[in-house]
This record gives sequence, C-alpha cells and structure tokens, in this order.
Amino acid sequence: LSIAEAEAALGAPAVSGDDELRERIEERHRHLLVAGLSEARREEANVSAMLQARLAEQSKLRAINAGTARTGRMVSELEQRLNALEASKKSLKEKSVEWHGAKLSKVWRSELEVYVDRLAALRMLQKELALQSRGSPKALVLKRQLQELDREKHELKVAAREVFSTDIARKAATVTPWRSLVR
Repeated sequence: LSIAEAEAALGAPAVSGDDELRERIEERHRHLLVAGLSEARREEANVSAMLQARLAEQSKLRAINAGTARTGRMVSELEQRLNALEASKKSLKEKSVEWHGAKLSKVWRSELEVYVDRLAALRMLQKELALQSRGSPKALVLKRQLQELDREKHELKVAAREVFSTDIARKAATVTPWRSLVR
C-alpha cells in the first residue's frame, strides 16, 4: 500500500462496518509518512555532506586558480537535489496535517513511542521471567522464552533503526539484564 493508495482509500466514502479497515489504513498511512520523512532526512544528510565536500573542493581549486566548471555544475545539481528533498518533506508534512490533523513531527514521535514502549514491555517481561526461573524446575523452558524475547527485542530495534534512524534502546526504560538475574 503506497501513500497515494492509502489516501485514495481514506478519501473514499465510508461503508458501515469498515471502521477497523479504515483504522488500519490510517495507521499504515501514518507509518508511510513517517518512513518517508525519515528517508528524506537520511537522504538530505547525505546530499548535504556531499555538497559540503564539493564546496570545500571548489574552494581549494579556486585558491590555486584551477578550472572548476565541473565542480560548479555538481554543486548546483546537489543544491537542486536538496531543494527537491525540502519540497518532498514539506509535502509529507502537509499531508500529515491534512489527513491526520497533526504535525508530522508529532506523528513521528508518537510512532517512535510505540516502539519504545514495546521494547520497555519486553524488558519488563524478561525480568519477570528471569525472576520466576530462579530455582524453578521449568528454568530451561523459561530460559528459551527469555532467548526468544531477546530475538524479538533485536528485531524491534532493527526495525526502529530502519524506520526512524534512531536507537530506541537508549530511549526505553532500563531494566536489570535477565542474564544477571538468572545466575
């Protein structure tokens, strides 16, 4: 489902009984907007770094009176890409306000909080299971569950890093590691 498809579905007249479907589409639309903003921010950082490198190169070439037509053309192309990215981000922000009635930065933060809350909940669950496993005859079964939760936490962190370009492990509540509790 793309942003345009989600908007088309959201713009269609509501059919009774489609509330759950509409909520899923709205959630997917918000997620796509957030992912688009994160991708635009990453690309903007890359292009900005390339532009700074070209400007530094151009400055060095000017200092030795060398020709810089190629570098100047590359600089203008990078500036055009930056302008296009700014326009893309502005469009995403306007769509967020239009479709969800909230600024995209707030939507972005609320989406991030879902991941952070999920990570904190997994950490708390691991702590509870670790405390239960102390001296329990089911310690091996609980240890396998703890390891599975570790995998789930890792997948969650990777997914958040891909979508938000941020480390959610630092944002979630800290809990004593389960391995130190099991000993």
